[in-house]
Amino acid sequence: ETNSIWLAHCTVPVNMIGAYNLRSHFDSGIGVGIVGEFEKGKVTLLRIGGKELEKIWISEGEIMESGRAENLCRTQVHVHLSKDPGVSEFLDAPLGNHVILFRGKYKKHLQSWWETFIDN
Repeated sequence: ETNSIWLAHCTVPVNMIGAYNLRSHFDSGIGVGIVGEFEKGKVTLLRIGGKELEKIWISEGEIMESGRAENLCRTQVHVHLSKDPGVSEFLDAPLGNHVILFRGKYKKHLQSWWETFIDN
C-alpha cells in the first residue's frame, strides 16, 4: 500500500552509514553483527537474476528510516520506492534474495551499464 520495503542485512560498510554499533549476529546469536544507522536520502536498488543472470530490476527510492527490530538482521532500512518499478514488481517477479543498495540516484547509469553487456 505504501510502495515501500524493509531491507535487512547482517552487516554494512561503515562508510555508507552515519553511525553504528556492534551486537551479536542475528541468525546464530554468536559472533558480531553491525547495527548500521542510515541517514535519510535518495537511493537506488539493484537486483540481478534469471537462469543465466540475464534479467535486471532497478528502482530509485528514498530512505525513510533505519530499523531496530529484534527479529531481523541487525542493519535495517525502510525504503520508499518510485512507482516505476515499484514494490509490486519486486515481490511478484523476484530475481533472488539479494539486493544492492546504492546511495544516490543511479538508475539511468546502471541501465546504460547493463545494456552494454546484454543483447537486446
